[in-house]
This record gives sequence, structure tokens and C-alpha cells, in this order.
Amino acid sequence: MPTKTFQELKASGALPSPPGVGLEILRLTGKADCSIEELAAAIQIDPVLASRLLQVANTSVVRGSQPCTTIQNAAMRLGLRAVRAIGLGFSLVSGHRTGRCQGFDYDAFWSRCLARAVAASEIAARFRVGEPAEMFVAGLLSDIGTLALASVHPIEFAHILAEPDSADPVRRSAQEQQRLGIDHAEAGIAMLEEWKLPEAQVRAAKLVDLATPPRRERSNGLDLPFVVWLAARIATALTSPERRSTALAEVIRAVEGVPEVAKETLPELWLAIAKNWRRWGAVLEISTTEAPSYEDAQKAPSTTQNREQPAAQLAPAVTPTPSATEMPQPAAQKTVGARVLVVDDDPTTVRLLQSLLTLEGHIVTTASGGNEALRLAIETMPQILLCDRSMPDMDGVSLVRTLRQFEAGRRVYVIMLTADDSEEQAVTGLDAGADDYLVKPFRPRLLMARLRAGMRVVSLQERVESDHQTMREQVSELGVLTRKLQHAAVTDQLTGMPNRRFAMERMREDWQRAAAARTPLSVMILDVDRFKRVNDTFGHAAGDLVLTSIAKVLQSLVTEPCAACRLGGEEFVVVMPGADLTRARAIAESLRAAIAATPVRGPGFECLVTVSIGIASANASIRGCEQLLGLADQGLYMAKNGGRNQVRSVQDEVIRRASPKPVG
Repeated sequence: MPTKTFQELKASGALPSPPGVGLEILRLTGKADCSIEELAAAIQIDPVLASRLLQVANTSVVRGSQPCTTIQNAAMRLGLRAVRAIGLGFSLVSGHRTGRCQGFDYDAFWSRCLARAVAASEIAARFRVGEPAEMFVAGLLSDIGTLALASVHPIEFAHILAEPDSADPVRRSAQEQQRLGIDHAEAGIAMLEEWKLPEAQVRAAKLVDLATPPRRERSNGLDLPFVVWLAARIATALTSPERRSTALAEVIRAVEGVPEVAKETLPELWLAIAKNWRRWGAVLEISTTEAPSYEDAQKAPSTTQNREQPAAQLAPAVTPTPSATEMPQPAAQKTVGARVLVVDDDPTTVRLLQSLLTLEGHIVTTASGGNEALRLAIETMPQILLCDRSMPDMDGVSLVRTLRQFEAGRRVYVIMLTADDSEEQAVTGLDAGADDYLVKPFRPRLLMARLRAGMRVVSLQERVESDHQTMREQVSELGVLTRKLQHAAVTDQLTGMPNRRFAMERMREDWQRAAAARTPLSVMILDVDRFKRVNDTFGHAAGDLVLTSIAKVLQSLVTEPCAACRLGGEEFVVVMPGADLTRARAIAESLRAAIAATPVRGPGFECLVTVSIGIASANASIRGCEQLLGLADQGLYMAKNGGRNQVRSVQDEVIRRASPKPVG
């Protein structure tokens, strides 16, 4: 149950929350009848989230035999609960890259969280602990309470981070309780419960800061809280060089009583986590660093290293504790400044406005007339324009109309000032393109209120423009990813050739074209002779070399419009549009001879291999490409039975039997 203090944090409206699509995912998955289709439709609104979800579904985090190419497939593989958690986690990262807490390094925070996520998922995948995708999110959000305190109490939390022992989460918690009445763990637990994440993830966040590993609920295996605890120490070792050896020593002690995790596997695990941390850092645009070898990581840092830490060290920014006179107070907070252009031919008004706006933290540029203002507007691109309606060279109405004629000018928020409070003057100014209207002499408080309203509009416009630009970039990235996934879906992993799926689609397309144009179409099936003997004699690695060697021959000799593909096992197929049976036989013979003449060499062995080939050509009696492929397969069977290393066609036998026998 969330505490009263957390409810007060929540009431502030400053708690981290998933923006846009993240909230929609939470809403949909909160329904009892939420469907995969609904969830996929919501995710596809955000192309970057969609691409990252596909990457999770297709990487080692979630192992599968076939790559996912659609959001529906990814969601079905991961499950509603995992998709919900992933959407929540990634949208939080995207929406909270910066903030108001000057003593808090947001980029370093997400870098550590990402290291926890990658470490948790890698441990889960290697030791088969739950769903790696859920472990990823559990690690990513296990310290979300720290971000919450930095967001809601930026000034006080900066003071806490400035304390010498703030790097120790237990001691920092004591400071947080003393100064804020709640610590980061309590805030994080309440947030995870609010988002209805699984109880195990909530428990992991509750136990992650323990000095010793949490007690495993299963004596004969790992569980989620224990994995996240280990992941947090590995993340510390990756991101904090001065604490690296200590953190790894904690990991080693923790796994001593866990028979599933041998200490000998830790170096390999460390390297895999470091590699995936950097890879995911590139995907999510989060800073990462090169990790040392496991042996070097175990060594305690030298005195020099402690005194002069690397510039790339990813740790929260710590500033000296300010004195009482320097201590910033909430009442002294300034509004985030805007670029304001003030235009008036009255010097007194200009000075007054410049003084008022500068005191509020705005960046002010001034002009005494419309022509000068137009030049400055193009040069400085102000966010807000305060202009007098009546000026000698170019009045405010003409200035606004001119500004609205180009793109950047349309984004400026215009407040027009006038001494004439008639309705006609107001309507004319607003119709010309002004956003607001203020009568002189104005009251400073009212002007500042109007200005703040304008800044809200400007902020929304800039957010929309930024989102549009981001979306355009994301669509481009998603297009690249989609093309890569599509290529992977039709490519054989071992040989790099098109796979069976591609071959069948290609045959159907070529069949339709050949039928429409009444042109020849032939296919051949190749099978490696005595392939089992190769595997049994030299091993499966040698068998793989044989297949890749044959693939190289086919790829070098089979050219457009023909296509060579791997059907599976030791079988290959070549589709030959435009080739009749005679031409197909000639192509098949050249391929058979080239393969027979190409030795296969590998460590400790060298051999020559041959192939048997069956061919078939389309004619009026064949009803489809599947039947055509079946005839080629019959030809292959004849070649095998006839002694191997030859080309045969069942259609030749039919022709031979139908031919008239000579008389005499």
C-alpha cells in the first residue's frame, strides 16, 4: 500500500510517468479483455518503441527459432505482461533524459539502469531463470525511486547527492528519510505497485540495496530478486571504476553457495554483459564505456585512479555542499527563460520590459521599430515577440503579417501592446496573426501571466516539432530495421543463401509469370551425396564446411534470372525461369561438374564431394509449382538410385518410353 508520503509525491504531479504510448499500454493491459491486436496498434504509434520491442524479441534476450517481423508476432512471443513492462520501461527512458536536479546525472543514471537490465536478462537467459525480457525490465526499473526523488525534490535531492557517503545507497536512504520523509526504495516500490508490475519485480526493487544477497525462495535455483541483486553489483562494476573490484567481490561471494553458477563462468558472463550493455546503449542512445577484462576488473584501483577518475566515469555528478548563503531556496527558483524580442518605439517602455523580463530569467533582445525587429527576428529566432501596435516605419500589424509568411515566424508567440483598447483594434491585431493582446499601460503581473501562458504554448509547439522530427528519424530507423528483419527472414543463417521460404515464394512468382507469358520454367534439386558419411567421419563442423563450399559454387555460377536457394539439410534448389528441359540439363551438368571439382578443406581434413541432381520443366500437364518441384524430386531419387553424381529427370524417362522403337 503506498504511504501517505508517496501520495504527497504523487500529488506534486512531478513523478516520472510514461509519456504517450506508455500510458496507453498501461491502460490497455489493465483491461481484462486486452488483445494482442489492440496492444500492437498502440505500440505502432511510436516507431522507436516498436523497433525496440522487435529487437528485444529477436535478440538473445528472448530466444526463438524464427525472427519476429511484426509487432503482433513480437507481442505473442513475449506475452502481454512482458510487452507491458518493456513498453513502460523504454517509454520512461525516452521521456526522462533530463530534469531540474542539477546535482543528478540523468545520463549516468540511465546508463547504470541499462547495465542492470542487460545483466539481469543475460543471467536469466544463461541460467534459465524466468523470462529474460521481464528480467530486463526488472533491472531497468529497480532504481526508479531515485529518479522520482530527483524529479519531485530537485534542490533537496541535489544536497543529498552532495554528501560524501551518497554513493552508498543505504546511507543515502537514511539521508533521504531525514530530509524528505521517504527514501528512493520506498518511492520506487510504490511506483511499481502503482503501475501494477508483477510482485516479484516489486520485491526485487525492495531488496536490491541489501548489503547481502536476498534469501532465495528456491534452494535449488535462482529467482528474480537474487538475479536483480547480482545484476546491480555487476552494473556498479561496469559504471563505477572506483567500486569495481568491491562489487565483483560481492558477486563472487554471492554465487559461492549457488551450484547453478560456477565461478569459472563469471569471466564469460562479464564479457557478454559488457558487450550487450554497449549494444543496447547504442540502441537507446545511452552513454556506455569500454569495460576492462574480468581479470583487470577484479584488481583494486590505484591511489592515482581514486584521485583522478576518468572523465568518462559514469557516476552521479557530485558538487560541493554550498554554504547557507549559497543554498538555493524554492522561492528563488526562476522560470526557465525564453528568447524574447521586445519591439517598441518608446525607449521607456523598452527599458521597463527589458528589466522585468531579465529579472524573470528571460533572454531579451530589443528593437525600436518594425524593420529592425524583422531583421532581428530572422537572426535570433525569438520564441516570444512583444511588439507595439503603432510604430512609425512598420507597425505591429504589418510586422506580424510579415512574420507569419515564413515557417519560423509562424512559430513565434506574439503579444501585441497598444494604447487603444477599442474592439476594432483588438480584432485587427488578432486577425493579423497576434496570439494575445494587452492594453498599455499594462500591469507587470498581468503581463508576466500572459507571458507564462505564451511560454506554455511555445513549449508545446516545440515539443510537437521535436516529436515530429524524432518520429521522422524513428520511421527511417524502423525502415532499416524492418528491411534487415525481412532479409533475415528469407536468408539461411549457415550459408547466407536465400532459404526455403524465399525459394517457394520465388517459384510461385516465376510460375505465374511463365504461365502468363507462356515462357519456359524449370527447377532443379541438388542433394549432397553421402553427406551423413562426411558428418560421421569428420564431424558436423566439416559438414557445415561442405554446405558452405557448395553454396559458394552455386552463388558464383547461378546468375539472374535464375536463383539458387537452400531448401534445408543438404538439399539446394535452383529456379530457372526461361530455361526449358534441355537448357536446365546443361545448367545442372555444369553445376554438378563444378562442385565435383572443388575440394573442401578444413582443419584436419580435405575431401571432394559430389551432388545428385533432379530436374523438371513446366508443361501443360503440370498444375502448379509444387507439382513441378515434386517432379524434380523424383528425378533426384532416380539420380541417387542410379549411382549418384549425375543429373536425371523423370520427364526424360516418360519421353524415352513414349518414343517409337526402331524396326528390325
